[in-house]
Amino acid sequence: MVHRTALTEFGVGLRGYSSDVVDTLVGHARAALDSDDPARRRTTRDELAAARAQGLPVSPRGYDVGQVDAALDDLHAALTEGGDA
Repeated sequence: MVHRTALTEFGVGLRGYSSDVVDTLVGHARAALDSDDPARRRTTRDELAAARAQGLPVSPRGYDVGQVDAALDDLHAALTEGGDA
């Protein structure tokens, strides 16, 4: 099974990241990337970094961990490039 978020598709399987949390993070990142506000981009970039450092919650059925990690890395990089680091 594959689930589409605002930016990408994630496979769904056993012991993956919570879809609700990932969908929220990806949604925030997408909105920040669409924004011309550098402060919003910085805040969202920091939100992604904090969520990753804290560890995303794992669900019995959730998004593929490797796919989500790669997507969040890409989003973090895009938010860094799009605003001031």
